[in-house]
Amino acid sequence: MSHPPQFRQARTSAFVRRWSPLLVAIAGPALALLIGTDLPHALLIGGTLAAATLVVRALPFGSRAAWPVLPYGRRDGARRDVSSLTWTMIDRGGAISSTGERRLRTVLSDALELRGLDLTTPRGREQAETVVGADVARWLTDPEAHAPDPRAVRRIIARVQHADQPTRTKGTP
Repeated sequence: MSHPPQFRQARTSAFVRRWSPLLVAIAGPALALLIGTDLPHALLIGGTLAAATLVVRALPFGSRAAWPVLPYGRRDGARRDVSSLTWTMIDRGGAISSTGERRLRTVLSDALELRGLDLTTPRGREQAETVVGADVARWLTDPEAHAPDPRAVRRIIARVQHADQPTRTKGTP
């Protein structure tokens, strides 16, 4: 009759834990003698290894730590938004994912609206081309247009962020 695997593993683990200092004390000098070390040094190596094994076993080093269980579910907030945006922005092929496209289109459209640019009018599209570039402005207005590459997205976001910064003139804090 055989025992379930967890009992065999526990029994084997207890055996190795109990007899490991003795095994190290025998195997260490045997290997040292095999490579040509004289007997006193081989015995010293065996004693040192056995002592080190006993010390390591006595210390709580390597014992399992209990990690706190986080509550299931997601919480609202900026950290969650940044995390989900980061993980969904780029797909495995290195291109912008469909979720990333939707989010980027929303963010850029909102940023342009905050600047007072209306993408539905020809004048607003021209002004948007000067801010984000012709290809991106076309992509924002045409859902079938090809999405920009990730490097262009970084440049576009940086350009929009820079454009949203208020300009300082001399004498203003």
